[in-house]
Amino acid sequence: MERLTEALWDEDPPRHARTVLQGHVSRLRALFAEHGAPAHGVELRTQGQAYALCLPAALLDAHRFEELLARARARAEREPAGAAALLREALARA
Repeated sequence: MERLTEALWDEDPPRHARTVLQGHVSRLRALFAEHGAPAHGVELRTQGQAYALCLPAALLDAHRFEELLARARARAEREPAGAAALLREALARA
């Protein structure tokens, strides 16, 4: 909560900054639900005084990039064209 407040308002937060942040988080959760995020394992959790965005690693571009890179390396000798396609896909995510 403190880090978010500082990031949003530097040294001049509104008097009810906590309430404003809670309202933003509530709207984010509603947007996530509206767009099916929970079905993909995406959740904005409250952890004590903090918030955590939880999602499967496979949804992270960096994770997907590494996965595609590994698959391309495994294919490189036996199927160069397939490996090149995987590398193009990986670079498109970078």
